[in-house]
Amino acid sequence: MGKQYSEQELMDILGRDMAQSDVINQKIQEAYDMIKKQNKRKSGGFQKAGVMAAVAAALVLAFGICAANPVLAAKIPLIGRIFQIEEKKVSYPGNYSEKAERLSKADENGTEAVKEDNRYSQVSGDVTFTISECYADDMAMYLAVSIETKNGFPEEFVDAAKNTDWNYISLGIDSSAVLDFSAAGLGKVVLDPAQGTESPNTIEGNFADANTFAGIIRFPLTSLTRTGEEASFIELTPGQEKLTCKLEITNIYAYGVMELFDPNDYGLVELPGKWSFPEIPIKVDNSETIVKNINQTNDDGVGIRAVRKTAYEIEAQLIIPESESIGDYVVFMADADGKRLESRGGTTEIYNAYQRNVNKITIGICRENDFLDNKGDFEKLWDLAIFQTEVTF
Repeated sequence: MGKQYSEQELMDILGRDMAQSDVINQKIQEAYDMIKKQNKRKSGGFQKAGVMAAVAAALVLAFGICAANPVLAAKIPLIGRIFQIEEKKVSYPGNYSEKAERLSKADENGTEAVKEDNRYSQVSGDVTFTISECYADDMAMYLAVSIETKNGFPEEFVDAAKNTDWNYISLGIDSSAVLDFSAAGLGKVVLDPAQGTESPNTIEGNFADANTFAGIIRFPLTSLTRTGEEASFIELTPGQEKLTCKLEITNIYAYGVMELFDPNDYGLVELPGKWSFPEIPIKVDNSETIVKNINQTNDDGVGIRAVRKTAYEIEAQLIIPESESIGDYVVFMADADGKRLESRGGTTEIYNAYQRNVNKITIGICRENDFLDNKGDFEKLWDLAIFQTEVTF
């Protein structure tokens, strides 16, 4: 499980040997100066009280730096805390840190264990890519990762990456993966754009310092296509709660500002490399999964077959006539209060359930053109819906 750090533990960690920092050294010197002044002014019992007050002030300074400076906060320690730091900022929020399995161990100084002893930490050039935590439910797998550059990220890479108004930075990646569902009797799924299947292409997170980026990768685990089979829900039942993932990352990108007059110039800045990870054991948490079979359609044969909900996401499976394409329709949802559910991770039709009132939801289906023309007008979408239904969990 991901560890939540108490105030006392953070104090203990602050006392450990840490990387040199001009800011930290300056604050430590300020604390020493405060102690010296107290010693000169006080005597007897008051001297001890003065020293303790100065030490307390030094701790306040240290915690103040941590609050204002994610660089230091990440060092207390970063490994094992990426979910805790980033999970509420990304476009697929959750409390993964309370449930996650740790893959990369921390050493006694609170930093990552020696890289060469960690199969989930791979080096390419001067860039080290580490997978430190993982969590999965029946709909998605989440990996907490860090990217460390020996000589710091290139300035143009950082400038391009920070071109965002969100609470997180989105880095692009080229990736391929093999998900092995043999434990559930479902065989293997290959995620590889070269083979016509979609693979994760983004990491959402933030720079911890000039040399480190910490973020989260989301892998969808539903509607996966297996060789010779149509896309479908993957059912993982109790007793079949494990899968493994082989992952390869090739190249990391920062998205620069697109030139308005040159649609071919997207300003991508590349951080080249290749990081290959052996099988990552994933324990699937299906404790909060609910699947509702709906099997309702309108007179034209358009409707909903089933709805799946986890602690974080809701997805509805469309029914359409054989002569039509799923891409011709869009599913949208409202929570029990009638408020629109937002997409997760920019994925249309995967909707956020985290911290929303979703004991009951309303599902609508629009034709794609109607949705695109009116996506900003939620009330209008209901008027244009060709099918709608309520689902109670």
